Amino acid sequence: GEKVVSSSVTLGGATFFNTNQPTAPAPGVCTGNLGIAREYSVNFQTGGPISPFNGAANSSRFLVHAGGGYPPSPVAAIVSIGGKLQQVLISGTSVRQPPAALIGARIRTFWNQK
Repeated sequence: GEKVVSSSVTLGGATFFNTNQPTAPAPGVCTGNLGIAREYSVNFQTGGPISPFNGAANSSRFLVHAGGGYPPSPVAAIVSIGGKLQQVLISGTSVRQPPAALIGARIRTFWNQK
């Protein structure tokens, strides 16, 4: 029952997207149930984990957001930290740096026909 609920963004060899998994309400409880909200961060070639979340020793493919619901789509941004440009990913209330997001490291290729 887990479904992707946002668009995806691929930066620095990692793909980021968010999901929601409905959960059954507890018997006799009359409150809203927002399910389980997950924020995925996976290697775009293998689907494996790219880095540990929250300083954990082991790598995980996702982070569970407290409170559930539908997390917003991840957004790529460039910010200046200490006078140095950094590429970051904003998803809900979390801001993370992609594993290999170097700014200005792209190589341009030009094609000419003679």
